Amino acid sequence: MREIEFRGIGIYCDSKKQEYFWHYGSLYVNDKKEYYIDKANWKREPVKPETVGQYIGERDKNRKKIYERNIVKFSSYDFLIFVDGSNKFILGRVEYDNGDFLLNN
Repeated sequence: MREIEFRGIGIYCDSKKQEYFWHYGSLYVNDKKEYYIDKANWKREPVKPETVGQYIGERDKNRKKIYERNIVKFSSYDFLIFVDGSNKFILGRVEYDNGDFLLNN
């Protein structure tokens, strides 16, 4: 069974470090179109909608999970894709479209 996980950047800033944090878990959107990530500890964190992305079921060369909206770079050998007969690199953003995750460059 495929792992379904989302991530999003929280709307609250750490006042000491002046930075925002990624939250990982299940996605919840209420009637007001406010986005939340339900974490494993049953805590619901509000997140910025434009940062929300779903785990695509693949990992990069460092074994880190790849999420929708990630910017990735890969060669034609990484996924055994024929790209104009050459071994060139492709840079693009992972996007969800009509039931599939695609690389949009």
